[in-house]
Amino acid sequence: MKHITGVTTGAIALAAAFAGSALADGLPRRAPVVVAPPPVVDRCAPGPWTGFYVGGNLGWASSDGEFNDHDKFFSYHDRFDDEDDGFTAGVQSGYNLQCGNVVFGIESDWNWLDIGNDSRHYGWYDAEFNRSRQLDWFGTLRGRLGFTNDRGLMVYATAGLAYTDGGHDWRGEGWDTYHDANWSVDHRDSDDVQWGWTAGGGVEWLWSDRVSFKAEALWIDFEDGSKSRVIEFCDYYSCWDEKKRFSHDDNLWVARIGVNFRFGHREPVYEPLK
Repeated sequence: MKHITGVTTGAIALAAAFAGSALADGLPRRAPVVVAPPPVVDRCAPGPWTGFYVGGNLGWASSDGEFNDHDKFFSYHDRFDDEDDGFTAGVQSGYNLQCGNVVFGIESDWNWLDIGNDSRHYGWYDAEFNRSRQLDWFGTLRGRLGFTNDRGLMVYATAGLAYTDGGHDWRGEGWDTYHDANWSVDHRDSDDVQWGWTAGGGVEWLWSDRVSFKAEALWIDFEDGSKSRVIEFCDYYSCWDEKKRFSHDDNLWVARIGVNFRFGHREPVYEPLK
């Protein structure tokens, strides 16, 4: 009896072992628990500088220009300097995108300008000629790259295109000994948009999430206006025209302060990159 009981107990134990092995091989095993990595911060999530803005500015402009008489027609000088300065005021608009401490932006402005000068000269054989120059407005379209801190202060560099509507007058009359004839000129070069480039920098401070103040300086270099102009000559018998070469170059230094009003502002929301 004891022998039968022992054999039975051994058989049951062996069957249980085989059954457990079979169940383990036939059923799916539970996957190990994996801990998700922390989310990656999106550095270009909207920040306090991100958004559109409009504003105004007020400042001072100084012009350094030249008038060139390439053929020395008016006098023995081939270059005349034009310097003047005055107030400027304008409006601007733009958009910024903040990525961490870096701010990318684009800005356009249009500005009223009051710069002009009149010059009277005496040339060959006491011939008199007059020049005038007038810059009434200018505009720019610039990119901006800035660096900001957690106190809302941004230092930026800026560069781009510039344009203006410059007026240049040349008037005079005299006697030309080479032709033994009188000459006269009355030319007005106006309503011609001059293009150029600009570069500069500034600082801007976030006074609130809606208002910021800025101060900036710009150097503007407009394209040279180089053209041949017709001069009329008259002797005792007839009149004829001859072309002479003249050019002008206009530059501006601008220092100004401004205020911007922001809209579309959102507080930073950091989300995982996808």
